[in-house]
Amino acid sequence: MVPNKIIVGVFFGGAFLIQKGIFGTIINSDALSDGTCHSEKLEIEISMMCNIKNLKINIVSDVLADCIFIGNGRLLCHTADSVQYYHDNNRGILTFTTPFNHSIHAGYPLWVNTTCHNISVHEKILLRPCLSEFRTMAYHNNTHVTILCEHASFRFSHKGIRIVSKEDLAHCRWHKENQTNHCYDDAEALANGAKYTTPYTQGMNITCKFDEQSIEITPKQQTTTKTTQMTTRTTKKQSASMSLKSEDNGQTMATCSAILVCSLCIFYFIPRDILI
Repeated sequence: MVPNKIIVGVFFGGAFLIQKGIFGTIINSDALSDGTCHSEKLEIEISMMCNIKNLKINIVSDVLADCIFIGNGRLLCHTADSVQYYHDNNRGILTFTTPFNHSIHAGYPLWVNTTCHNISVHEKILLRPCLSEFRTMAYHNNTHVTILCEHASFRFSHKGIRIVSKEDLAHCRWHKENQTNHCYDDAEALANGAKYTTPYTQGMNITCKFDEQSIEITPKQQTTTKTTQMTTRTTKKQSASMSLKSEDNGQTMATCSAILVCSLCIFYFIPRDILI
């Protein structure tokens, strides 16, 4: 992802504006756009290949670093307490690191302002939460679809989580004051997000959005195959048991009948004087 860039240069005492310039100072813009998890290390890599004279990094009004170069590869930086930096003079890369705090970083722009050869470069990257901490699911029964969307950093967010199709379907936001998840649009509150049921349309696109990060959700067909199989197996067992019981009962009746016939025969052929 190419960061937003505004390049202003001085030319014969006048200013000129270039929409897309050749001075791309943020090297790891793609990694930054992919997102960072809460408390993980946020890393910003700056290219120093154009002999930058000064550099300033800030998130909204929070200045992370303010640097000037004083010659011979030497760098003088004033940084926030949480920021560390390393200048690799051989590779021409200046690296800044700071812990990613979701509450004050996620969803906000990071600006890198540099001056090189009398040209000012202003680059903007939106800081996003990490994709790996999303928990999403959507299942349908051909008439309705139920959607679940959660993120591990939900309780650090100011804006909350949204479920979107062609329009906003649901919105839930954590209220720090009373420590509750408050939902709108008839959504159901989950521990770290939202659950919502809506009419299903084949091929519908569903997105879970959270502090400028988003993830697509593909609805899956709800199935009861396992239940049916279990029921079928149970029925077969019951049928087999009933069959065995029926066979046992038949064998018992046959045995009793044979004993009765034999008893009558013996009684008939024994002389009566013996019986008396």
